[in-house]
Amino acid sequence: IEMADPGWAQRMAARWKGTSRVSLETPERLTEAAFRVAAKSDPSRFVCLARRLPAGAADHWFEVALDAASKTEPDKNIAGKDWRAASAAEVEALLAVLKRRDGRYLAITLGRLVYSRPGEAWSDATIDRLCELAVSHEDPCAGEFSTHGGDETVSASHVVSTGINCVRGVALEAIERLMWKRHDKRAQFLEVARRAVADPHPAVRTVAIGLVGPLLNDDPDTALGLLETACGGDDVRVHAVPTGRLGD
Repeated sequence: IEMADPGWAQRMAARWKGTSRVSLETPERLTEAAFRVAAKSDPSRFVCLARRLPAGAADHWFEVALDAASKTEPDKNIAGKDWRAASAAEVEALLAVLKRRDGRYLAITLGRLVYSRPGEAWSDATIDRLCELAVSHEDPCAGEFSTHGGDETVSASHVVSTGINCVRGVALEAIERLMWKRHDKRAQFLEVARRAVADPHPAVRTVAIGLVGPLLNDDPDTALGLLETACGGDDVRVHAVPTGRLGD
């Protein structure tokens, strides 16, 4: 296909520079949709292709490649005959190109990728990046929720939904999974947990409660201390974490 041609990325440069997610009516949106489907047909190839996109390309093109990289099994309806999962090394080579870019959707896509593949030998740089997103990214802002009631009220379910759909929350979910696998990073993850359970946003604290699970068996005192901090404020909506969350 045309996207596999070595000169394709540069020929398309004029279309890559939009800073927002394009609308359904534009040729650029159709190009993005085609790129998304094509990326799932061969994640390894398209993660490598994304490294050749123009430096000014908008985040959503890289999101597509990272989203495809989250899959380790082919979608039989899309996968090409030479389908290959993107390796951790290929993903991290793309992350190196992206440097410090941390747009909301790009950061969420990275968090979900690591969540999907916690057993990979992710480098210190990738884990450091994820930890920084978990405690320092601006999303969600104070008082901001991804969903709310028709009368603008924010219930416990809206708080939980916001937690699993914001940058800090998604990064924390990935870290929770890594805690079961990467015991060499325990001290770093514990520091993230201590900061996350005290996050000023209640939605993030609902996700931070999940970090208690990997600690319950061998460090119950620390685990319970973290849980007490997360649930110790006045916002009782934080207590609405789904049953079983601590055992994920």
